[in-house]
Amino acid sequence: MTCRMKNNCSDLVCMLAVVLIGWLGMGGMRANAAASPAPPATKESSQEALTLFADGASYQKNNKLDLAAEQWKRFLKRFGDDPLAVKAQYYLGVCLLELKKYDEAAAAFQVVTDKYPAFAPLEDAYLNLGWAQYSSASAQNKALYRKAADTFSTMIQKFPKGKYIDQALYFLGESNYALGDKKEATKAYGKLVTGHVESKLRSEALYALGVTLAEIKSFDFAVKAYDMFLKDYPKDALATEIRMRKAEVILQRGDAASAETMFAEVVAVKDFQLADYALFRQAYCAAKQDKFDEAGVLYAVLTERFPKSTYYAQSVMSAGRCYYRASQFAKAIPWFEWVIEHGNADQVEAAHWLCRGYLEQHQPDKAIATAKLV
Repeated sequence: MTCRMKNNCSDLVCMLAVVLIGWLGMGGMRANAAASPAPPATKESSQEALTLFADGASYQKNNKLDLAAEQWKRFLKRFGDDPLAVKAQYYLGVCLLELKKYDEAAAAFQVVTDKYPAFAPLEDAYLNLGWAQYSSASAQNKALYRKAADTFSTMIQKFPKGKYIDQALYFLGESNYALGDKKEATKAYGKLVTGHVESKLRSEALYALGVTLAEIKSFDFAVKAYDMFLKDYPKDALATEIRMRKAEVILQRGDAASAETMFAEVVAVKDFQLADYALFRQAYCAAKQDKFDEAGVLYAVLTERFPKSTYYAQSVMSAGRCYYRASQFAKAIPWFEWVIEHGNADQVEAAHWLCRGYLEQHQPDKAIATAKLV
């Protein structure tokens, strides 16, 4: 198993949105559309500029984000050199981010980071810029993962002790993971895990760290990450999946017996969404130890308990193989017959073993007839 599955969220972006939603534009990544921008300072701004700014703030406060965005654009067009222009530029990005216009939001925040290096909440602007780029990449433009990674890297360099450093590290890891640079991803996850133990993203980072280490076959370190997760977050929604993933790593290290026990423990967890996969791997572990009769039973149980499982057809074929290798030819035959009847990818192999099974059962006529079918 190499894919990153999550029981509590089908898409990583869902988790990110939940973690970050509701933050005020001047104090976090995702802006609360109902919140009002800070009152403008009157120094050096004309009355006309103040009025236009106040209108934009009012629209934003009342969650009229489309109108607010247009008002900020209007302000910037007319008063681009006004002292309030940087705030208008920032709030424009906030509105566009809430409206999920990620490319436009990124462009707005990019102006803030490039043109206004003295802007007080510059760290916020970088975080929002990276989030907008990451969100756009997740939604459509995969190339933007590189820009997001660069933005988060810059943010970490500029604000090494910033209030959002844990988020920058996490999203840097996610961006690099999406780019296929898994070693770099583990570095970012690792820094978050070891350096920010109070972060709300630490459990997610620890999950990602363990999975990514397993994917690059750094099995010993993956086990350490999983053990740390289970020690620090024993009641987390992902704890059972982590136990299953640890079993997979133990199997990859060559200890099929221990892995079989661990998979069996996971299968027994009530309502575990990946129980069919865990049972599938438990059966594989048994077969790996030449316990073919036991493995056949486990594969058969999977087909009974999980008739809609992704692993159903593979389990049918594997049950036949295991029963055959256990010399239980009468038990093996019905499984091979099912494969041939349903015409799946293993049909030719199933016919081979079915013919041999018929011969073992002294039924040569059936063997000949089966051979003619494929």
